[in-house]
Amino acid sequence: DGKVAYMFAHEVSKAEDVPEGMIAREVPEAEYAVIVHKGLITKINEAFGYFHGTWLQENDYEKVQDKPYLEIYGPEFRGGGFDDSITELYFPVQKKST
Repeated sequence: DGKVAYMFAHEVSKAEDVPEGMIAREVPEAEYAVIVHKGLITKINEAFGYFHGTWLQENDYEKVQDKPYLEIYGPEFRGGGFDDSITELYFPVQKKST
């Protein structure tokens, strides 16, 4: 249907620990290719381009469509306007079938 869902999340140990008014979602186990984007958030498309245009071409993997893609804004993320800010992009992948 062409829709994209974007969800902000925080890890909890149990679904019961989720505050009232929020929902719990479990991220299914998967193998991920991790692409690190360093720089302005406005240039994050360069990391997407690298994954789709280079990483997939150079590795024996394909993207998995039914698993979630994740963006991790960890302690090295300083904000979208900093050249040294780090965002980790997790793309679900699987070995190509032969």
